[in-house]
Amino acid sequence: MRALPGAATASIAVLVWGAPMAVASPASRAIDALNRQRAEHGIPGGIVEDPRWSKGCRQHMAYLERNRLPLAHEQDSSLPGATPLGAEAGTSSVLGYGRFTRPDGNPWENAPIHLMQLLAPDLSVTGYAHGCMWTWPGYLRHPPPAPVLYSYPGEGATIYPAQVAREKPFVPGDFVGLPEGTRTGPHLYVLAAGTGVGEIVSATLSGPGGDVPVRVVDNSTPTVGRYLPAGGVLIPVRPLRSGSRYSVTVELVDETGTILSRVWSFRTYPRGSVNPRLRLRVGSRVVRVRSRSGARSRLTVRSLPSRRVVYRGAHRGPLARSLRLHLPPGRYRACVRQAPNRLYARARACSSTHR
Repeated sequence: MRALPGAATASIAVLVWGAPMAVASPASRAIDALNRQRAEHGIPGGIVEDPRWSKGCRQHMAYLERNRLPLAHEQDSSLPGATPLGAEAGTSSVLGYGRFTRPDGNPWENAPIHLMQLLAPDLSVTGYAHGCMWTWPGYLRHPPPAPVLYSYPGEGATIYPAQVAREKPFVPGDFVGLPEGTRTGPHLYVLAAGTGVGEIVSATLSGPGGDVPVRVVDNSTPTVGRYLPAGGVLIPVRPLRSGSRYSVTVELVDETGTILSRVWSFRTYPRGSVNPRLRLRVGSRVVRVRSRSGARSRLTVRSLPSRRVVYRGAHRGPLARSLRLHLPPGRYRACVRQAPNRLYARARACSSTHR
């Protein structure tokens, strides 16, 4: 978080850009969002909450915040706020800084290992608090009558044409020549149910320009493979074309020698067609901006009724941002405009406040 100079008037004392936006997102809402995301791609939903696990997540995140620690799965029992339940949650969950805010707003969308754990067909029970969601202990779903492969994106689904994966301690691409920060096509997940770990023995991705080279990471990949639920990930080495249809064929052999196959197709969003869902909220001291797009935006704050500009600035960065204002009593109106980019459309939002 970085303090920036104030605007031209003395009424703005400090600007903080990049602080997380506080949006209420209880466990039930997060689990509903995950269930909907899974169902939309043909992956079994119906995940339920274990309230005790949600309590553990709250305790672990509070422990990290209280001790001003970066994200970490383990707890030091000598530090304040450490609890047995919180420690259990830390080692049983995916961790992150984002929040579920919409049915399609999975905060781990660009963290492939974390996302794959959340999409695993076996997941049927979880617990959640902002930044923490249980995975492995919740793999309690009854197996299907016969082994099956699911995928994300699912059959006929539409997904972003490009992706930059970021997570710690590593991303799947680190092991196949596509290190963290590389712009690739969307990660394509192959998710097995009713079987053990496996190895992808063949995979093809074809689109309007023919076959697209992919790199494969699965349970047999050294180091990272043990972090993945049964299945693997196909990573297109370059972004896909916008507004295009792609077909995938994959074969996986599980640890018993059973061969599973899946053939499916998906589409990519057309260029500049996706609504970034730009949102703006103006409080007595804080202007909050949230958007799915990281494109350049311009924020203007005016006093009313004079419409005198008290702040104007352009910004590029994270999806959630906060502008802290020290304004004298009065009426104010803030508007933010966001430029289009390869995926997201142009957007504008305004909001007013009186203090």
